[in-house]
Amino acid sequence: MTIRKAGSLIVLAKEAGSKFKVLLLQRSSHGYFGGLAVFPGGAVHPSDANPDYTCLLPKQQRSWFKTHSNYAIAALRETFEEAGLLLLDPWVKLTKEENLELRKKVLNDPTQFISISRTLLRVPILHKLIYWSNWVSPLHMEKHRFDTHFFLTVINQEQKQDLSLEADGRETLKALWMTPEEALEAYSRKELKLLPPQYCTLKQLCETSIDDLEKEIQDIKSNRKVPAYMPEFLRPSEDGGGIFALPGDKEYSKPGEFENRLIMYRKDGKVDDIKWLRSKL
Repeated sequence: MTIRKAGSLIVLAKEAGSKFKVLLLQRSSHGYFGGLAVFPGGAVHPSDANPDYTCLLPKQQRSWFKTHSNYAIAALRETFEEAGLLLLDPWVKLTKEENLELRKKVLNDPTQFISISRTLLRVPILHKLIYWSNWVSPLHMEKHRFDTHFFLTVINQEQKQDLSLEADGRETLKALWMTPEEALEAYSRKELKLLPPQYCTLKQLCETSIDDLEKEIQDIKSNRKVPAYMPEFLRPSEDGGGIFALPGDKEYSKPGEFENRLIMYRKDGKVDDIKWLRSKL
């Protein structure tokens, strides 16, 4: 089965002090991923690799641009399609009607994304992204395998208030701004459904400083090492779950030196609960 390439965007909005919220989209109940809370994103379209996008990059390119810019464009484009969040630089204020009109164009024809950037004399915020993580679906998910690259950006409170943010009503039903802690608490109460990439990212964000992230965005030479996270099944757990090793774990196919694994519990064929066991950050 072919692995589908996808890009996803982790959007953080600054709050008072050092607090921040993350954007989550509630998926519709249909399909294999029905009902999940996810970061906006979706499959890479051929137009996302348009060489014209390279003209929009800063002179000092981040190291991942050459090989991953199509994933980043997919993440930005899908964020606009799914949530109405158009992330261009300089920031552009649109009326709700203008936003909806442009959004429909991109939904009907993904190649319109670069045309909109040119028309508005703006550029997609590739230079304001952190390459955060890369998750590859486990081998047992034969029919639903994705190679998803996650990127992160930070917007300020004023930008958040200007947003024409609205779920598309098709694939996504609701747009939620929550702190990482709030999202994980809602997950523990079964009010949100998460898969490992979202669950682990929220855990990481609980341990992350928004100020440090902003500094990394400003540092064009930032070179975050991003391993491909493909969970590998080890064995059933004693309490009825399945134990999956992640990169760095002693029992991973390329053994590491510490514990880094997930325990996943399934119900009705879908992931119902997750535990992340780490002996080193």
